[in-house]
Amino acid sequence: MRTLPELDGKGKLRGVKMEIEYEETPYDLEKSFEYNLKETNTARNYRIIIGLFIILVFIIGILSFLIFGSIEDPLGEPFPFVISFTFLSTIVYFFIKYIVLKRNINNIIAKETIKGKNIKSYLGKNKIRIDSDGLHRSNYYRDEHVRWEGIVKMKSTKEHIFVYDTDLSALIIPIKAFHSTKQKNDFLNELRKYLKDG
Repeated sequence: MRTLPELDGKGKLRGVKMEIEYEETPYDLEKSFEYNLKETNTARNYRIIIGLFIILVFIIGILSFLIFGSIEDPLGEPFPFVISFTFLSTIVYFFIKYIVLKRNINNIIAKETIKGKNIKSYLGKNKIRIDSDGLHRSNYYRDEHVRWEGIVKMKSTKEHIFVYDTDLSALIIPIKAFHSTKQKNDFLNELRKYLKDG
């Protein structure tokens, strides 16, 4: 990463600009889609509905046991047995599907999303520069500029920094592009400064 002085038209120091070069891979795009799937309002609402459904089934199971069962002989009647079996089966099903496989589901969808798509204009060597005017990204195929007012949000994970210019599209910066934690933090701090000012 390079940090350079940014001068105005009169040669006075206006701030700093940072440049970073990195290789973008299909894996980086997959992770971007995967993160989007996990963070969309639809996905969050879906997880809430599933959680509420599990709680409802749990309450129905407990009430059914209290109404139709007995402590001495909880499975003495067929109806409580069916309710208990259905209750336990539902809990096990949702535990396996939405807890054990939670991460894999989004990953599979993300891979299928970019499978067979022409994504070469995103891949290879990319250069991103941030300065007071906005964020600039260039590679062999693209040369684009987004003003700070056009940046919707910025999110970071253990592997990537995502800078969103819409709710679903982002500039992807792999963490491995930085040579040190300090470089990464300096870059993030500079981004946050401009986003806060904007």
